[in-house]
Amino acid sequence: MPLRVVELFAGVGGFRIGLEGAPGSKKNPKYAVVWSNQWEPATLKSQHASDVYAERWGMEVIEEEKDIVKVSKKVKGKKVETEVEVTYKTYSSKETDDDIHLNKDIGKVDAKDIPDHDLLVGGFPCQDYSVAKTAKDAAGIEGKKGVLWWEIHRILTEKKPSYVLLENVDRLLKSPTSQRGRDFAVMLASFAELGYIIEWRVINAADYGMPQRRRRVFIMAYAPGTPQYESLKDEGNIKQWMEKDGLFAKAFPIKPLNILIAHSHQIKGPKDKDLADVSDNFNKGANPKAKSPFKKSGIMVGNNYYTYDTIPNYSGKHKTLGEILLPPKEIPDEYVIDPTSILKEKGWKYLKGAKDEPRKGTDDFTYQYKEGPMIFPDALDKPSRTIVTGEGGSTPSRFKHVVKFKPTKKMKESFDLETKECQVIRKEFGLAKSEWLRRLTPVELELLNMFPPNHTAGPTDGKRAFFMGNALVCGIVKRIGKYLIEDVEKPKNVFEFLSSKLLELTGSEEPSFIWEGANGVGFTWRGYDGTQAKKKLEQARKLGGIKQGLFDFFIDTTVRRGDDIEFKYGHEGATHRDILQDLLDKNLLEEARRVWKGEFPHAITGDAESIETLAILALMMLEQEVNWGGITKAGGLNRIRNVWQRNSPYFYPLQGKRSLERRQRDCLMAYIEWAFEEQSIEGLEFWIETGGRTTLSPTNPTDREKSSRLMQYRDSFGEEGGAPLMSGENLQAFKNVAEKMGNNPHLSD
Repeated sequence: MPLRVVELFAGVGGFRIGLEGAPGSKKNPKYAVVWSNQWEPATLKSQHASDVYAERWGMEVIEEEKDIVKVSKKVKGKKVETEVEVTYKTYSSKETDDDIHLNKDIGKVDAKDIPDHDLLVGGFPCQDYSVAKTAKDAAGIEGKKGVLWWEIHRILTEKKPSYVLLENVDRLLKSPTSQRGRDFAVMLASFAELGYIIEWRVINAADYGMPQRRRRVFIMAYAPGTPQYESLKDEGNIKQWMEKDGLFAKAFPIKPLNILIAHSHQIKGPKDKDLADVSDNFNKGANPKAKSPFKKSGIMVGNNYYTYDTIPNYSGKHKTLGEILLPPKEIPDEYVIDPTSILKEKGWKYLKGAKDEPRKGTDDFTYQYKEGPMIFPDALDKPSRTIVTGEGGSTPSRFKHVVKFKPTKKMKESFDLETKECQVIRKEFGLAKSEWLRRLTPVELELLNMFPPNHTAGPTDGKRAFFMGNALVCGIVKRIGKYLIEDVEKPKNVFEFLSSKLLELTGSEEPSFIWEGANGVGFTWRGYDGTQAKKKLEQARKLGGIKQGLFDFFIDTTVRRGDDIEFKYGHEGATHRDILQDLLDKNLLEEARRVWKGEFPHAITGDAESIETLAILALMMLEQEVNWGGITKAGGLNRIRNVWQRNSPYFYPLQGKRSLERRQRDCLMAYIEWAFEEQSIEGLEFWIETGGRTTLSPTNPTDREKSSRLMQYRDSFGEEGGAPLMSGENLQAFKNVAEKMGNNPHLSD
């Protein structure tokens, strides 16, 4: 099942593209946006971003709701309040009922009406997060009206999703200027009161190969019960998590931290009782100019937070501004810079240049204004600067992108680009004779944010630029989504891993991990409900016992792995030998031994084919481990009940005799250990040759020699016998999985 996602402040769907993929392309089956919300309060009558969202994801209006909104504006210096009628719209996908888009003020949405979900995402503005005690209830707190963080908080309180992913400008870590870090502290404390563990990272997209220098803080919250929460709750591996194991560490690697042990700080001081106290007191001390304590990366567990400045560690390819530019013939004339706008007063040259000049502020206050120069035109061999909301329009601006290009013949004629004035401009700004200047088109702005081209087509170009100035880089979310789902689906133990691997190898989608191969070809899991091997239930009961086990594993003649790889087994019982031979040929026997010793699945390395080979072997070994042997009492045989099959190969009292014999059929585990220890399959070959015999004969010299070797490897198993794969935490995990699957109701150590 995919993670169900709710997307707040959706804009034109950047989070959705990052998680699901672009509309119209192959959808990522791991995520499904089930509910989204977008509302632009600045343009009550026009909701262009929501219109784009609904159109791109094939939605239609299913409900409209009228409302009266009070709007305040200044008229001749006085504040005047007017009423405006607005229309809220509910959209539904044309393909599924489980995909709703709501164009409505989120503050007027009842959290109970939002569907249950696993992941809540959203990019929200940096606002005043301060809180105050309510007048009616001194124990309560309230945030400022209209601050969108408190709408998120309200929804989290009601819905309690497992994961939360938020994006904001990195200024959030430092705001407000009068009390550095207070807003982020309030936010962290709010999450903690809801039970979440929080991780954050300031990420510059360009540091990881993406085409835009866009620095934002991403905040990930983990609810109790998630694997991330369980890994972090004891605070024992904070440094390892931040450097290597954590979501951000895997998605966006960093250089090792220059610390030995992670040291914590506290959000709430000794006298702080609630969020209002945090709001009032955080980072207030003797120094009124104290810097924010929050660094580029951090983790908060309970009241303790750990924060460090981190350095990106990326050695891949960096995409540049020049690589996303469209060919000149696709550039509309309105994006070509008019020569007269470059050198004029307040033109491109002035706005992009350095300044050191007196200016007048309010009340005719005069001050000296200084700023450095901007690169003009923008460098094409580097990632672009950050896109801003004012990127659209032909009016000169300090922050708009301007690039050099080779204009078409028609453009040269239309703008008269061969004049002396143009030659002066070319010389001053380092342009070749065949080059000129232009602004970026909406499609290029989309590509810089890693949106599909023309995703925002429909509204004016100015609006489209505004959308991209507000958007995030979709590639960031895509990487986060990739590693989040890996963590979510990561098996908690060896048995869950093998269950999922079995499904992968067989192509089964059965969630119970039980799959029947056609005509006995493939893999079979069999839950034992009283059936003994190759005997009917009634016969087994008549004998006085049952064979218990999680599953039986067999390969008949052929197993297809991947698209074109086949393993062929020519005789019954040869599967282990053939797999081990394959591992030996691939120099993977040591890896397999680590699996056998209980390090699986973390010991798995190598290419996909090798990993599958190891997984098949582990499944075979697991079958040897978990099935029970020697538990019947019938026919004069006095056998021990509740003995692991792994123990039965070594000492088996038969028919009341005191002599001990080795039961050859079940000696396979010792032979496998032999293969691992000696990097040889000699023992397995002997096992195959003598596989039909019930026991090894004490009078046969070859049998005696093999028996001695088996005793040697039996000793390596310890007192209970069996490999570490079925001991300690693995044994308990097996019991848990067996219980979930309804198998092995009589498990005992």
